[in-house]
Amino acid sequence: ICRVNLDATTASSAEPSDLGRMTEFCNSASGYEVRLSHAQGLTDAAVYVDGQKVQLSSTGVTLISRSSTAASQSHSLRLDPGADAGQVGDLSVNITAL
Repeated sequence: ICRVNLDATTASSAEPSDLGRMTEFCNSASGYEVRLSHAQGLTDAAVYVDGQKVQLSSTGVTLISRSSTAASQSHSLRLDPGADAGQVGDLSVNITAL
């Protein structure tokens, strides 16, 4: 069983903003990965996971969290669209067992 939830407030893709708290749980003994889906072609946008910068991928899917074991974790997320302001699009998170 794996699940991820983003307790997001309304965020702007045009300026830096808090996305809220992400809670992840997965009981896979091999671990899991959490990915953020967003618009493709971004070159400057980033998300901060607990204050650590993760550059958003131009592919439209970015790995933002990983565990090598079963775990339950919570993270603070913040979006900084940078020069991609207004182009980030809708954001969603998904979790995959390894």
